[in-house]
Amino acid sequence: MTSETENQKKRQNGSASNVLLDVENVGITYQLGKESLKAVDSVTFTATKNEFVAITGPSGSGKSSLLRVIAGLQQASSGTVKINGVEVNGPSDEVFMIFQNFALLPWKNVLENIELPLISRDKATPSQANAKAMKVISEVGLTGFEKTYPGELSGGMKQRVGIARALAVEPEILLMDEPFNSLDGLTAEHLRGEVYSMLIGTESPINLVVMVSHNVDEIVELADRAVVMSNRPSKVVADMPIDLPRPRDTGSQRFHYYVDKIYSLLT
Repeated sequence: MTSETENQKKRQNGSASNVLLDVENVGITYQLGKESLKAVDSVTFTATKNEFVAITGPSGSGKSSLLRVIAGLQQASSGTVKINGVEVNGPSDEVFMIFQNFALLPWKNVLENIELPLISRDKATPSQANAKAMKVISEVGLTGFEKTYPGELSGGMKQRVGIARALAVEPEILLMDEPFNSLDGLTAEHLRGEVYSMLIGTESPINLVVMVSHNVDEIVELADRAVVMSNRPSKVVADMPIDLPRPRDTGSQRFHYYVDKIYSLLT
């Protein structure tokens, strides 16, 4: 596990030359028949390597749409998204996204679900994909469930499969859309306690995590920064560093200071 001191040193090196993600004046407008609906209006922020950034805002503020634009799964109506200085024009091997419904193929078992993106992206031969999948299955605590199908897994275990797929693919950027939203409270709390060390660390291939969440406690527990968006059409109303040591004490006064601060920005 990476210590907080190591992570602080890594983040302190996040100079302008270390910017991995650059979202500039992104707008998203939907055409509904003859009517147009502007969901996102000129959103701008950057993120550097070794950061965990959370995006939050009211329901319907376009958070998930913005994440899909960053992933190259949806085109912005205006503005640009750049990764390592290169404009995003479609899906990229540099980016992997974990959806809130897990997006597992029900007819494939755990091992096959993890192998699939490696093979489909031509990142590995079948034997290489098998070896890498077995390695990450061990890392996320799923040993013994290789042949289990999604329908037989709990919500927390399905989310572990999603994390294992991301670790196997080794993207520079991991995007997570409400990753704990469909889990029960105890499962979500337990998994949040492990997810940071799995995703941001000296041995992790992932250089940046961007998470969309409406759960403020979750954001303060996990994120280095919170990008807070307004009501639709949404803009960035705050880009707030969360300066807390890890592991984070969710009962501390400082923790609740950040929770209250984000809530005040959302209301």
